[in-house]
Amino acid sequence: MELALKPDFEQAVERLEAWWHCEVIDRPCIQFTTAKDGDFPPMPDREHATLRDRWMDVEYNVGRAAAGLTRREYIGESFPSYMPNLGPDICAALLGAELEFMPGTSWPEPFVEDWASVDFTPQYDSAYWQTIRDMTALSLDMGEGRFITAITDLHTNGDLLSAIRGREEICLDVMDQPEELRKAIDAVGAMYEGMYDDLWDPIRERGQGSTTWMSVYHQDGRCYGTNMDLAGLLSPAAFEDLFLPIILDEIRFLDRSCFHLDGPTALCHLDTLLAIPELNGVQWVYGAGQGPSTRWIDVYRRIQDAGKCAQVIIEHVSEIDVILAELPPEGLLFAGGGGGLSRDEGEAVLRNAEKACVRAR
Repeated sequence: MELALKPDFEQAVERLEAWWHCEVIDRPCIQFTTAKDGDFPPMPDREHATLRDRWMDVEYNVGRAAAGLTRREYIGESFPSYMPNLGPDICAALLGAELEFMPGTSWPEPFVEDWASVDFTPQYDSAYWQTIRDMTALSLDMGEGRFITAITDLHTNGDLLSAIRGREEICLDVMDQPEELRKAIDAVGAMYEGMYDDLWDPIRERGQGSTTWMSVYHQDGRCYGTNMDLAGLLSPAAFEDLFLPIILDEIRFLDRSCFHLDGPTALCHLDTLLAIPELNGVQWVYGAGQGPSTRWIDVYRRIQDAGKCAQVIIEHVSEIDVILAELPPEGLLFAGGGGGLSRDEGEAVLRNAEKACVRAR
């Protein structure tokens, strides 16, 4: 598949596929973008009466994103993509939650007082979900031969339940009414395949592979960044008893999966996740003030030792050398850290990583 904004996209896909298999072609995968030189027309703009109007304006959002993608250089295995977006809780909106919009994000208003009263039938005709569908369709049209259309941010499983119930309340439910909660968990688990394929099918029909906000990619099937941010508030026993079955179902539905493990309090679940045979990889997000990535080499080593690939979030490209001096390159993907670099400087980072791999052999 060729992309005008990423002439070496096919080579990037080959390296990313090697990463999924914990292999390396000539260097680890590296993803960051830099500013493209040149004069560009002004970004498309439009006045909106409310923040909600701005978020829900399909042509405005897709058009601005498409214009922004032309202003970047895509280094290594980074690639141009647009993710239709109304914030992280679009799945909660499928069950009737109303979204409150802010300039940079949105959040749902929890509405569940009693799990027994909830109708877990997805409302695919809701204005929110239809907007995501429309963004996906327009992105596929505008991006044909230029950029990839991603599947929107699906916060499912415990995060969906937390969004409609409230975090404090769901943590109490874990202790006070686990069996009622288990029924709700099973109900949202039954939604996952339909939600995913509703958005994946039109993308697949255009011959594109699948990608997510995580910027991982698989050409020949479903991939996604599975996650459950609520896990950081749960004991290993509660996580494994109540939520692990639904996470297993999601992972087994996908052809490629990378679990987004968010924050130090979630590390207690790492071994449980690494024991899942079907899980391909882990994205470890250490969190603000907890970096750089070089502090967490032992975590990446555990991931590699379990036969999984790792997405390593870096703050500066200099961290690549430090980590490659400690770990083998197989199954490592370095994301970020290239802010302020030129195209030539970015290419030098790739060459340096390739030399490090030669030295390691």
